[in-house]
Amino acid sequence: QQALHRRVREAVVSTQSTGAVDGVNITVDASGRYILKFHKQHYETLKNNNGFDGITAVPEEKDGVLVMTLNEKEMQQFNVNQEKINQEGDDSISVSLLASGDYMLHIPAALWKMIQLSNG
Repeated sequence: QQALHRRVREAVVSTQSTGAVDGVNITVDASGRYILKFHKQHYETLKNNNGFDGITAVPEEKDGVLVMTLNEKEMQQFNVNQEKINQEGDDSISVSLLASGDYMLHIPAALWKMIQLSNG
């Protein structure tokens, strides 16, 4: 639990130092609840990749940003989900030049899904 609080504090310092909401901005309120702020597209990408499995909280839109409040148990589940999403895998694109002069791209399925979700 202390490690989780330390990681959250580090994330808060990191996001506050940039002054921008880029990805997920995480803060802890006075009651110990976690406040997560997302851009809509980032939220949708996380949602489509099971980033909120086991979490019942629903975000609310405030000033064009989605805000979600999580309790300790939900925050732990969110971190577990993030670890699953961020597992190393084949995330490289390779390009081959065919005899015909055409290019063939090899894009792993998980990466292709991410590209499609970001309107790539």
